[in-house]
Amino acid sequence: MKLLKQLIGLICSVAMVLSLCGGAYASDQTSNENHAYDTSQASAEQFIKAEINRIAAEESECLWTNETVLGTPVVLYDAYDDCNGYVFKLYTDGSETGYIQINCFDGKFKVYCYSFTGIPAYEGLSNTCEKQLADSKNGRLYFFGNMTYCVKAKDDTFRAIDAVEGISIETARTYYDALRNAIKEKVSEQDEESCKKECNDSYYVPQTRAFTLVTTNDFSNLYATRPNGTQQRVTEHCSPTAATNIMRYFRSTGASPLSTSVSNTTIFMEMYYAMDTNAIRTSNIIQATGTLRSNIKPGISSFCAGRCCPPATIGRVLSVTLSGIKNHINNGELLLMSLDGFPSQYAKHSVVLFGYSGSSLKISTGWDTSYHYYSYANLTIAQYVYVGY
Repeated sequence: MKLLKQLIGLICSVAMVLSLCGGAYASDQTSNENHAYDTSQASAEQFIKAEINRIAAEESECLWTNETVLGTPVVLYDAYDDCNGYVFKLYTDGSETGYIQINCFDGKFKVYCYSFTGIPAYEGLSNTCEKQLADSKNGRLYFFGNMTYCVKAKDDTFRAIDAVEGISIETARTYYDALRNAIKEKVSEQDEESCKKECNDSYYVPQTRAFTLVTTNDFSNLYATRPNGTQQRVTEHCSPTAATNIMRYFRSTGASPLSTSVSNTTIFMEMYYAMDTNAIRTSNIIQATGTLRSNIKPGISSFCAGRCCPPATIGRVLSVTLSGIKNHINNGELLLMSLDGFPSQYAKHSVVLFGYSGSSLKISTGWDTSYHYYSYANLTIAQYVYVGY
């Protein structure tokens, strides 16, 4: 039912954008010179069709074929009101088979993220996207990198679709330009030879049929108790949710001795307390500050000690490199990654990394039960905690 509502919401948002923008899905040709790239829908479709064939050839779990059909795109715009990307829903043999988002940050299209079964981020982040588009100044959906999807308010400020705070045009442009430069720097770190090697370099932590992802919504109606007895509904709980998926995964493979009698809710709540999420153990003040990143590794260790299932390897990495990430995945470890600017400009979020293909990372975002692929260059990874059995 929820997925149906989300699909209806996207259809409504697309229809609304068409209505408000006169049905024009080609790029705005009155571009600032520094951002005047060929971002026409025709060029986007040509690029995506080639990428679908490439990904289908490289990914064994890919559901796409050369018969995959592109749905009507949602157009994305940058802080200068230029088209900087598209999101296409994909259909294979009459069924919806995920989505693909492409963006143009430096003169040519590149795949930003995709999933074979998942939904685009703006659907997972907010079920009011279509209303915000309807109430916006021009009906456009803006994208400033990471997961910052915005609309332009009538006072000419930008509003992230999952937040109420406004972002001035000047601030948005400064943030967007800094992000574009950061992406260029990450890409330039890889020379041509290593890039070619990465294109054929992939490894996914083996999955079991017994394992399915849980999401933050699965635990959103739970309550936790502070030292003085005050109860607070759980919120800002992406880190304990991510850790719950890690514990459940290794139990499903038989590598972890964690008892099968321990429910998902129990794992989550014990992680919530162990990580001191929202200072639930150490403060009587109601707050929604989330989980301190320094508490993630100790929290996992504390849970595992209490449940007699200590990991064979566990550690915290602050100096993040793509090669380091790959080494841990190759060792069969999962990574609980802490991201900046995800899902919006100043937000922080925890995800689980299950594998990689070249420089694309296979991630559970926590907003649905599907896996999403993001380019390493497009993510701001502040730290990760690796766990292995």
